[in-house]
Amino acid sequence: LAYSSIAQAGYIAIAFVVVGAAYGDAPVNVLNLGMIPADQLGIAGALLLILGHALMKTGAFIGSAQVASMVSKSDAEDPDDISNYAGLASRAPVTAFCMLIFMFALAGIPPTAGYIGKFVLFSSAIYSGLVWLAVLAILNSALSLVYYLRIISYMYLKEPAGPKIAESKGYMAALVLTMLGVVYIGVFPDQFINWALQAATVLLPQ
Repeated sequence: LAYSSIAQAGYIAIAFVVVGAAYGDAPVNVLNLGMIPADQLGIAGALLLILGHALMKTGAFIGSAQVASMVSKSDAEDPDDISNYAGLASRAPVTAFCMLIFMFALAGIPPTAGYIGKFVLFSSAIYSGLVWLAVLAILNSALSLVYYLRIISYMYLKEPAGPKIAESKGYMAALVLTMLGVVYIGVFPDQFINWALQAATVLLPQ
């Protein structure tokens, strides 16, 4: 999860490259959003990804804290080892399901906030003429899916590593709320995209 944050920061940094490449260029017709400068689209994509990352990474860390706090009470040597996630779907179903959504969101799978942020950001690279950068970013996202799928396979395909975990109400409330936020942005992105574009016009006026 820590290295994933570094990767997300790298995606967000694409906005700076887009601004450098397209600043002052004429607006382009962006799908159903109308005529938008590519540099402002890049800033909007970065803002969307920051919002999505705040939700999905917070939720993922809360989920891992849930597992670590319960495992640390046993004789496990390392409460953060991935083996502790084996069979989590049967041991802590709410935590496992929310972690599943967070892993998909971090990989940029729709319909999640992670997908929306990456879609807008990578699109800005294409509209600014940086197709090669968008292709590299997409390939890196596809590669990261391998690591996220490993966690998912442990949770849903491995035999349980221990007895059922008592999921505390506080943890579950925080997990479910952040998970719903991640999915809501992915399913109903229009308002969030408009907010990000409005913020981009303030941060980067033409």
